[in-house]
Amino acid sequence: MSDFERADMLESGSFRKFDPWLVTDRKYVRTIAQNVAGAYSSIRPRQRKLRTYDKKNVEIVTRAILANVAYAVAMGDDLPIIAVSLRASKRKLTRYDRSGFAILPKLLEVLSEGGLIELRKSDRRGVTSSYVPSDHLLADLKRFRLASEHFAWEHGIETINLSVTTRDYSTQTRSVEPIDYEDTDETRRFREEMTRLNKFLGTAKFNFLDDDGPPVLTSHRDLVRYFKLNHADDKPNFDLGGRLFNGWWQGLSSDRRSHIRIRNEPVADLDFSAAFLRLAHIEAGVIASDGDLYANVPGIDGQQYRAGLKKIINSMFFRDTPLIRIPSDAKPLLPRGITGKEIREAILSAFPAIRHVFESGIGLRLMFRESQVMVRSLSRLMDLHVPAMCMHDGLMVQRSKADIAAREMASASAEILGQSLPIKLKTLYK
Repeated sequence: MSDFERADMLESGSFRKFDPWLVTDRKYVRTIAQNVAGAYSSIRPRQRKLRTYDKKNVEIVTRAILANVAYAVAMGDDLPIIAVSLRASKRKLTRYDRSGFAILPKLLEVLSEGGLIELRKSDRRGVTSSYVPSDHLLADLKRFRLASEHFAWEHGIETINLSVTTRDYSTQTRSVEPIDYEDTDETRRFREEMTRLNKFLGTAKFNFLDDDGPPVLTSHRDLVRYFKLNHADDKPNFDLGGRLFNGWWQGLSSDRRSHIRIRNEPVADLDFSAAFLRLAHIEAGVIASDGDLYANVPGIDGQQYRAGLKKIINSMFFRDTPLIRIPSDAKPLLPRGITGKEIREAILSAFPAIRHVFESGIGLRLMFRESQVMVRSLSRLMDLHVPAMCMHDGLMVQRSKADIAAREMASASAEILGQSLPIKLKTLYK
């Protein structure tokens, strides 16, 4: 690769965030890591001899550095660019950090000096530091024909995550700050639920048939619950958000889901019908009408513009000020020419019993209730030895288990909410 080509890729390439839990079984990566660990004392002279534990840690962190590059190559990146924080050794570690990775910045420098990677440091706010493989490392990795099955994730990631999102409306940016917290009976119970569920999912027979899209790594299935605080100075609490993320299937576009297999069967995709709207009715203590709630909005075809209506209605649960403008991502999904004021009034008139719930900032609370139902649904299915893939407000199960999944989802919602939410079969894949 010429210097010009490399510079052009670095300028226009997309970043992959460094993942300390990513590992690979490739002997080439393991050998490099062992060599770096063996030579570390001479590369970075120190007063005392490197302890066995420290040497092993150098090897583990080096393997993670290289595994991230190798994974990007396997996923088809022409030039992997791995975004990484160089502040790891300068701050107090939290429950979200992998133990021993405070040496990451130092090891990146060692590998850069050794010519294995190119480290791109940044001291500017908003500009991330990153590293890329050297030409010879990149050539070697491409020669080995890496595939998704060569990678996995170490267990041990914190599964109960708490954070606060700060938005800067002047620059149209946002930042997510992880919040460390002291464990309580509640957080321990939540974590035990996730440990049990992840252990079950780890042994489930999930796979993905090759298609023309990017490779899919089906070993990435340790789910994490993400809770939120409204403000950074709020006391740690776990009744906002709580959705499940991290499953490999969650990032797939809908047109690729037909290639998912559970126990060698195609999947059925089920979800709770108009979940947020129905949860809002329950929170308000009123009964939602039967049928498709989106069809109730006057002047708007609930079938044709369902996706746009869903976006607007859900955004009105999260905001605490009146909707004035239609978000740009919702405009193409709504009737041409309709204004924010018009669609707001149509929605409020369609649901007078919960008019006060809209624009009250209740969205994260509704999301928590939804997550409770989802965790209970997954647990009930696990007890029946039925593995399921969660999709926030729905589940995917093998086709032959669709009826069982619908029954257990309905029962879970009744247990959590006091009433069953209607279940819709979105797609029965072949």
